[in-house]
Amino acid sequence: MEKAVHYVTVPEILEARDKIALWQEKLRQEYFGCCVVIFTMNIPGPEKTGQFIHIAFMEGYKAIGDILKQKDISVAFSLIQEECTGYVAFFALKEKAGIIKKYMADLEISHDLGRLFDIDILDKEGRTVSRQDFGYGIRKCILCGNDAKICGRSRAHEVAELKKRVNTIIINYLKNERVSVRSDLNAANRTTIYWI
Repeated sequence: MEKAVHYVTVPEILEARDKIALWQEKLRQEYFGCCVVIFTMNIPGPEKTGQFIHIAFMEGYKAIGDILKQKDISVAFSLIQEECTGYVAFFALKEKAGIIKKYMADLEISHDLGRLFDIDILDKEGRTVSRQDFGYGIRKCILCGNDAKICGRSRAHEVAELKKRVNTIIINYLKNERVSVRSDLNAANRTTIYWI
């Protein structure tokens, strides 16, 4: 039986941001000297979870893990959490924040789902590392190609248009990669997901 659709409220989003900020500080203090990675999804509108969004999130999580393994980067800590406001993964990594930001920005650009990935990096002092610091351009709107932040703040596009584009990106990925929805969901359901 599928879960009922939940429409996220502004207070829930603010509470989720506070929880993420607490986790960031907790990881920065407990894993001193590590950079902290926070991975979420850019999903417009009030529906932040669901079968396809979860699969896309898990594909991003796997892609991050693959990069860390390929680059032989030591993972001091990792955790996936799920709330009605969306999915989030945290990592504490024994590597310079700038190096990780470059790898993650490349992933956001090169992966077929990368337009939907939001991967933030904090250095050991807790400062956010910007894409622009490394010569990467601004994130672009998935509909018009303009600055995504400006489109979001000005509500330049209807939520229905944005949702349709997100669904198209995910469905095209699933078709092209021949991802098995059933097996991915079964694997995801075996993952421990919780808030502390």
